[in-house]
Amino acid sequence: MGYAWMGAGAIVLGELIAGTLAFLWPRREKEKGEKVFIAGKVSDFKVGEVIYFRKERTFIEREQGGFLALSAVCPHLHCVVNWNQMLRKFECPCHGAKFNQYGEVPRPSSPSVGPL
Repeated sequence: MGYAWMGAGAIVLGELIAGTLAFLWPRREKEKGEKVFIAGKVSDFKVGEVIYFRKERTFIEREQGGFLALSAVCPHLHCVVNWNQMLRKFECPCHGAKFNQYGEVPRPSSPSVGPL
């Protein structure tokens, strides 16, 4: 029984040391920058349509004046967001965050105050 307790203590001590070193060791950040890829012909996109490119994790929307490309990765938990065509919003499946079609967090509307 004593060896079992010593083994368990060694495991706990090892996890503590490994966890501390992992916390202190700097993480390598992914390269940030522009991704360049061929999405298709301009005629392939309809105005107002949002298309998801899975491999690139990117949404592309054609607007009247050109194109808008947005990352499909949520800035909070790094989940891949979904496009809700009916509401014209991006929705995060991990924590329920909602973003407008430009990738911005919509501001809550102020409640209307009636007569007192």
